[in-house]
Amino acid sequence: MIRIQQQPQPRLFNRLVRRPGLKFLSSLPSLTKINWKGREYWRRVAADLYKSYNGICAYLCSPVDPTSFEVEHYKPKGKFPKSAYDWSNYRLASSGINKRKGVQRVLDPFKVKTDSFRINLFDGSIRV
Repeated sequence: MIRIQQQPQPRLFNRLVRRPGLKFLSSLPSLTKINWKGREYWRRVAADLYKSYNGICAYLCSPVDPTSFEVEHYKPKGKFPKSAYDWSNYRLASSGINKRKGVQRVLDPFKVKTDSFRINLFDGSIRV
């Protein structure tokens, strides 16, 4: 993992994602067990996310196929529903790594410091 510089939100983000998302959340009696189906407004900016990060997966630091990437919620939307419609919570991730990650918390690629660890490519070991 290398440090990824967070990119500014797209110009239409508030109108396309944040406002409808927050309106949806405010209409709920409780923020537990939310049915997100039909409310995945973040998909409206998926192409912007891909373009903003030059098609590079935030976790693998490798190119992602434009047909198999996801808008990854760094803070899982099930645990942090108020962050579900927040651009700063989105990471570009390959579909495979996003599914493997699940709801686990991992290092935030926006906060990793340069040279904070080294990966031995021969055996996969990580050294701080």
